[in-house]
Amino acid sequence: MKLLISAVTFDFWNTLYELPIKGSSSRQRALKFTHLFKQTGTSVASEELHRVLEECWTYADHCQRVEEYDITPSGHVDYILENLKIKASPELRQAVYDTYTRALEDNPPIVREGVREVLPVLASSCRLAVICNTGGTPGVILREFMEKDGILGYFNFLVFSDEVGWAKPNIHIFQHALTNIGCIPQQAAHIGDDPITDVMGAKRAGMKAVWLAPHATSPLPECDYHVRSVTELLNIIEDR
Repeated sequence: MKLLISAVTFDFWNTLYELPIKGSSSRQRALKFTHLFKQTGTSVASEELHRVLEECWTYADHCQRVEEYDITPSGHVDYILENLKIKASPELRQAVYDTYTRALEDNPPIVREGVREVLPVLASSCRLAVICNTGGTPGVILREFMEKDGILGYFNFLVFSDEVGWAKPNIHIFQHALTNIGCIPQQAAHIGDDPITDVMGAKRAGMKAVWLAPHATSPLPECDYHVRSVTELLNIIEDR
């Protein structure tokens, strides 16, 4: 049975975009930090830097998935400096922030296969939005990627967790997106790859949940639809 809906909201990471190489963002940040600290005469052991970056990511992920709020990229930087025991001047802190948040610009994420084909079709009959849990890259930069890739204009609204404080699966971030595109939950579907932040979050918000899982052998009991590619959305959404 096809969905007769008015709006589709998209997850960003691993739905609209993916990293060129898995784990590349962590490596890029570590390399850039090593270069920055060497330039500024700040002594940090490589093993310690990698450990703190990993711990920061784990902490931020827990805050999003369990506590349902975003510590923001600025919070990432504070965590990193504190745990590296660096008393940074305002200038050094700004340099660390810029290095951390813009680490992906040299090797940016790529639009996932099928996204460019699906968006214009859906945008002709549905309102579209992005609901994104940001990590170390803030929404302002993710928008730049979308604009450069020519897909930003298909979306009526974008909400990034670092800008509102809520993080999926928090119901408020879904409600915020729906309010801004003028749609009730019962007439909207959300597509994403994460069983907790995307599927559980969308269901809690009263939306239809489409789980994007290319390699899963069976669907999650909680999801309404399981797709293996973004293009399969066109098979389950009713034409208007």
